[in-house]
Amino acid sequence: MKKGQFLSMMLVLEVCILLIAVSCFFFLFALNVFSLFTDTLCTGFTEIVQYILSFAANAEGCATRMLNTVDAEGDTPLHHAARGEHMDTVKLLLEAGACPKKENAYGQAAAEMADQDTEVRALLTAKQVEASIHMAD
Repeated sequence: MKKGQFLSMMLVLEVCILLIAVSCFFFLFALNVFSLFTDTLCTGFTEIVQYILSFAANAEGCATRMLNTVDAEGDTPLHHAARGEHMDTVKLLLEAGACPKKENAYGQAAAEMADQDTEVRALLTAKQVEASIHMAD
């Protein structure tokens, strides 16, 4: 092997290592963003959720992926907001396109995460029925 070929192969190898490192960084960044997003949902900081969603809306499909991303138990951001009884955040997520019918790993929709006889549960149950009717059409 000539010296020039060897150097070219080393350069290709270094570029591959760099690409792998960058890919890992973006994967970890995405995980951290989702973690931040769900932590924000659990605390009910609606303004921050709005900012994250508006930022995600600028990237094609990003907001949809964010709304449909699940944690280890299959909970979506809507599940987290419902569990915390954060009505403004629940409304915001629904307006952004969150699916009220999506079930977690235990077969629970977001409505079932909210306490009985609360406004959040009533809204999510109504949206769940509405989504079922639209799917039947």
